[in-house]
Amino acid sequence: MSGLAAIALVVTGLVAGADLAPASAVPCEDCDPNTGGDPGGGGGGGGGPTPAPSRVTGRFTYADTSGAPTVQRPIAFAKVEVWRFAPRALGVWTWAPEATVTTDANGVVDTTLPFGQSGILYELRLFATNYAAVVHPNVLVPSAPFVVEPGEPGPATQLTATAPGQTLDFSWDFTDAWAPQHFNLAETVRRGFDFAVARRDPAETDTIPAARVRPTAVMVPGTFYNPSDDSLVIVSGGVFADGLILHEYAHFLEEQVGSFPWLPTTHDGCVANGLTGFVNSPEHAWMEGFASWFAQAVMLDDPSAGLVGNSGGGGGTIGPLTLETPSCTTLPAGARSDAVELFVAGALYDLTDRPSDPGSRTEPADALSRMDVPIFQIMDRELDVPPGAGAWPDINGFRNAWRARGLPTAELDAVLAAAGVTLSTTPDAPEPAPSPGPRVCLRKPWTPGCE
Repeated sequence: MSGLAAIALVVTGLVAGADLAPASAVPCEDCDPNTGGDPGGGGGGGGGPTPAPSRVTGRFTYADTSGAPTVQRPIAFAKVEVWRFAPRALGVWTWAPEATVTTDANGVVDTTLPFGQSGILYELRLFATNYAAVVHPNVLVPSAPFVVEPGEPGPATQLTATAPGQTLDFSWDFTDAWAPQHFNLAETVRRGFDFAVARRDPAETDTIPAARVRPTAVMVPGTFYNPSDDSLVIVSGGVFADGLILHEYAHFLEEQVGSFPWLPTTHDGCVANGLTGFVNSPEHAWMEGFASWFAQAVMLDDPSAGLVGNSGGGGGTIGPLTLETPSCTTLPAGARSDAVELFVAGALYDLTDRPSDPGSRTEPADALSRMDVPIFQIMDRELDVPPGAGAWPDINGFRNAWRARGLPTAELDAVLAAAGVTLSTTPDAPEPAPSPGPRVCLRKPWTPGCE
């Protein structure tokens, strides 16, 4: 990146270009004109007044192209490093990070650093990292989190402090095709995190860590959640498909605070196929049905967030229109209804939506709405089964937990029936999960099937 890669050795006080007026540098109108240039004050006395610090600020946005028209969204709660080119040991001028700060909800950073002396250069580094996500660059072999500087993809912005109390404004709108995808991934995961944290069961004490997100141009095997390194793998075509991103993030949540069986399949909402063909099971239907519900519940929760898009880049999640009218005509004979992802997701969504919501409709059998809190809490609490300690979660276990919480069971049963779910009165023993594979077993040997 411009400026940061170079290490220059300059005699103290002789900085190339220091006599040039810095862009966006605003002199301090209220500063004492007798305090500039010598941070140490006069010799022999008690020292002069401390120079007013340099103020570093800026508002940063990214172009969200998921809808029409394109919207500039704040880069909220993002990690920002402040770098300075300044004299250090033995008077040698070098670049080094001086502070790490965070943007606010509006994408604004505002901090101060000691003035030092005239001619100090400043640059900022913005990461697609917030309290919920660490996004890596969309390259074949990413090695570090994504980072970019204001001004890119053109020359990076460098501002020079020439007097105490100046404001150095780095504001920048990222409108290119490269940086915004990373910031959108971080922002969408953050929205999912906030939704989840607000709905945790109060008895749970485990925390939700930041999720690793890896965008990729590699189309095979497509977008998926990789439990071997706890990462969301999002193919390039899906980096602005917020519903798809939230679906994969739900799998991360299932693994972190609930239970996540390793059941790799190709699935379309009705039929799930594994290496041996048709592998529909109640456990798989819950795992995927919960993720499809979660994506739509988050998007429904705050329309102002602008979360849109359910498919792209070799993956997708079920949209509200399909969830409202679940139907599968391709099921093989004898397939259990509680083993169908679409039916489970449709029931959970009916417990959440209202007839006035976009894509929703009035359903005589649906007397419940906005039950997203107990749905998430049951996943978080009752369906949080340690590996090997019990059956994997399914819709039957969900109903048992719902009833045990004293929630309206007759109304739930009506919703389940309307969505096509016939509960098993004597649930079968859980089917063993397919072998998780050597990568999962190496990283997480406690996973069922790794013994």
